[in-house]
Amino acid sequence: MQCHHAPGRRRALRLGGPLFVFGFVSVFELGLFAVPAGASGGDGAWHPVVVQRLVRAFLDQGDQGVLGPRTLSVHLAQPSLKGDLLVAAVDDGVVTSGMVHPRYLFDHWELGATTIGGETANDGQGGYKTGGLQASIYFFPDNPGGIRTIEVASIPKGTQDFLTVTIAELSGVPADLSVDVTGTSTSGRTAAMYTQKSAVSTSAPTSARPDLVVALFNNGGNAPDGEHYVTRPGWTLIGEDTAPNNADQPILADFKVTETLGVVSQTERYLGGYPIDNCAVIVALK
Repeated sequence: MQCHHAPGRRRALRLGGPLFVFGFVSVFELGLFAVPAGASGGDGAWHPVVVQRLVRAFLDQGDQGVLGPRTLSVHLAQPSLKGDLLVAAVDDGVVTSGMVHPRYLFDHWELGATTIGGETANDGQGGYKTGGLQASIYFFPDNPGGIRTIEVASIPKGTQDFLTVTIAELSGVPADLSVDVTGTSTSGRTAAMYTQKSAVSTSAPTSARPDLVVALFNNGGNAPDGEHYVTRPGWTLIGEDTAPNNADQPILADFKVTETLGVVSQTERYLGGYPIDNCAVIVALK
């Protein structure tokens, strides 16, 4: 759910606050550039290289969530190269917990991990069971090349939603990757979550080595304003957005290559604030 307000304001938005309707969607580009993450070699190991990546938040006029029905798309800076791996991390937050979440699209992509969670009505004691946060990781192994426009999500009528997506193109990994193991983590608005950490782990040990592990954090908000992430060493950033004005749905996505078998965990620290609730997913690809 959209969570960039002080706790009292945020609760009002989620639990029946006013909806703001605009006749168009304004899309704010938050980052698009190529970043090398390593080097390919002939030693049989995986050496992922980030060919290109983008982060984009979708907002209506006045920094409001997009009101459905809408279909949201992004455009890569350059067409994808044949054989590269495409990875998408997408999260969203509905204005009120009872709203229907967007349907993520990513036609021809494979779903790595997904979850819905976060705060429910009346501090977790109400009737809503879905919460107001959603997070998913998709991947497209051995893409055919030439992909430029990607449909991200369909927002249903009656839903107002804040959505952020980050997409990365990686070379230097095998062409036939598939899901090894996944994990999810969600939490409502409880005293225990007023910390500066969020964590997610795979539900079981990995079964192959190496594995490419991707983690996504959808922080339900921050208080006070000005929060930013701190990623642990050994992980390569795919994309993040905490928005200086706290308008966008926050997102953090990163990856690492694991060479040993075992449960894989990732923890994000938040400086300048703390998550009000949390929704995170992790997937290991083999």
